[in-house]
Amino acid sequence: MQLIQAWDARLNLDMIGERARQAATGRIIPQINEEYGYEELWERAPGMRSAETRRRLAWEISMAGCYQTTGETSRRGTGLPPDSGGGWVNGRGDDTMTMLRGYAHMVDFFTSFDWWRAVPRNDLVRGGAFCLADPGKLYAVYLPRPAIVSLTLEPGNYHARWFNPRSGQWSDAPVASGPRWSPPRAPGDGDWASLLRCDPNLVDTTPPIPVAALGSLCRSEVWVTFTKPLDPNSIRPENFTLEPGVQVFAAEAAEEPTVVRLSTGAMSGNTAYSLGVRNIQDRASAPNRLAAPVRITFTVHDAASPIVELCFHEGEGLTTANTGHTADAHAVGRLTGKQLAWSANAPPPGGRSALDFGAEHAERAVELDGGPVALLRGLKSFTLTGWVNCRSAKGGRGGNRIVTAIKHGGDGFDLVMLADERLQLGVNEWPDPSPARSSPARIPADAGAPPGNWQFFAVTYDATRTPAEVNFYFGTPDQAATLDATVAYDRGPVGEDIGSLAVGHFNSYTRSEGLADRMFRGLIDEIRVFGSSMDASGALSHEEIRTIQQARGGQ
Repeated sequence: MQLIQAWDARLNLDMIGERARQAATGRIIPQINEEYGYEELWERAPGMRSAETRRRLAWEISMAGCYQTTGETSRRGTGLPPDSGGGWVNGRGDDTMTMLRGYAHMVDFFTSFDWWRAVPRNDLVRGGAFCLADPGKLYAVYLPRPAIVSLTLEPGNYHARWFNPRSGQWSDAPVASGPRWSPPRAPGDGDWASLLRCDPNLVDTTPPIPVAALGSLCRSEVWVTFTKPLDPNSIRPENFTLEPGVQVFAAEAAEEPTVVRLSTGAMSGNTAYSLGVRNIQDRASAPNRLAAPVRITFTVHDAASPIVELCFHEGEGLTTANTGHTADAHAVGRLTGKQLAWSANAPPPGGRSALDFGAEHAERAVELDGGPVALLRGLKSFTLTGWVNCRSAKGGRGGNRIVTAIKHGGDGFDLVMLADERLQLGVNEWPDPSPARSSPARIPADAGAPPGNWQFFAVTYDATRTPAEVNFYFGTPDQAATLDATVAYDRGPVGEDIGSLAVGHFNSYTRSEGLADRMFRGLIDEIRVFGSSMDASGALSHEEIRTIQQARGGQ
């Protein structure tokens, strides 16, 4: 066996890489991650290495066709009151230590099929899930979070079941059929697994069901995802209704076989709509028709309205309000670390305060509550804007973070400032290898951080273009923002397994004292994130960016 140590993030991808390297030697042996962070050991933030995060990582490793060993909490047992003699030091436990109950459920799932015959096939699934498959016979899928996923199957009908990794309970799902299947939403929140087994005697009598809809304001379109591909003859506008009061003019199959594209009348931003569907049918030899109307609801977000908006207007305290349209789920950003100070030195048209990260590095950041922001997943286009007043351009390796939502170098985005006073953007990777750089000397450093040193920036990313494109814009308190550089940089849409959003430093997936030199040195204000998961509208226009430069948010 091959023993490996890799901690905390990207473990499915890392362990698949270990399998591939081992296979290249011509000798296949088990790959075992023997240490990926014991429960509650050396946490950089509360809950970082909780029983829940360890259990989820164990699933990631297992879904890579690999194995793992673990240890329960380091905060009980030998040497810690009450000294019950347990803990990860010697393997003995007590009744308060419950992490391995979750692992027992995982064992139940994998031993319900011949797991050793399945191989990692993440290429068969879309939507941020992981897949093990014995193609044409069996597919196991793990969803780290509720999501709309689609799975490529060999022809045939499959008995599908949901598995709750937190309780160990099974429940039936509709019959799945190839070549493409999008399951209905999981039965509840949290992570879920699904197991599909081919059954040549199984008859599919389930009609196609709509599972999700996305609306585009700029294109007046709605994309509807169904559980299975539709008969093209049933894709007609009269089979769809959109309330309140929006006409459906046309309906056509999209490139993805389970998706239908509707052309509609004008919709309003940040508004909830109800889509009715009836009389559509699948492609089976004896088609299954959806006779009774089914309705699903969705909200159309205006890409010109910020997903996250941190304006730092409070002037005091240890939190700052998120006034973007994700405020319900992520109400505040929390100030972490020493010497992160409020300052009355704010840019026009900023509010009464900004945040001063200081001139010397330390573990200082603002991190949004509530974990990763769901609306930042899968963005096909986005824009990052803000104001910075740099005190020192001394650069840490890989740059100094301005705004980031990356998960330890994996999915997400990461905007940094380099020592030559330019910005650099990484999408679904650390920025280090990225060609997406502005011109140098666009963020000048001045130790005194005078009001005239404030610089406005806007960085757009558009993955709908071929190739994808990044634009850098800069302005000052006295000058409107202008385009600085356009760079081809194609990393596709933002991935699904992103990190939490942080300003001024790494988020808690990566932040530590040993990496404190990667923080921004100076003042930051008016951070906004815009985006669209459907089209190019999240890459704001020059005119829209100039409007944001003059906007005072959080009102």
